[in-house]
Amino acid sequence: MDLGVHTEPGEGGLTLVPYFEGERTPNLPDATAALSGMTLSSTTRPNLTRAAVGGMLGGLAAGMQALRDLGIPFERAQLIGGGAQSEAVRRIAPDVLGVPVEVPEPAEYVALGAARQASSLVPSVWRMGRTAHAVEVAES
Repeated sequence: MDLGVHTEPGEGGLTLVPYFEGERTPNLPDATAALSGMTLSSTTRPNLTRAAVGGMLGGLAAGMQALRDLGIPFERAQLIGGGAQSEAVRRIAPDVLGVPVEVPEPAEYVALGAARQASSLVPSVWRMGRTAHAVEVAES
């Protein structure tokens, strides 16, 4: 994957829409992948790599733009997960996302985020006078 690190932005005119198994956000379960802009000169391993990385990051950029449209500003982005371990992803991400990118030490960030969201609901559940599974787990 790191072949694309040393190519210029634009992938030689290649564009990859990476919906190989549909897409969850936006909800496009029947979407398919597409690679366009292929010529003999543009279809090189570095350009294909950069198009693949750019396509994957394009989904993140679209999500960030949707939040910007709601008035939420971004000063930086954090990359987590397996893709963040790729030098190509880390080096190409600032170009695609338009903000500086940080890669924190590996941890269970998805689980931690879910726990934070769940814990923020516990006071509301108590105020509503309901017993929820999250509260039962917390008490046991």
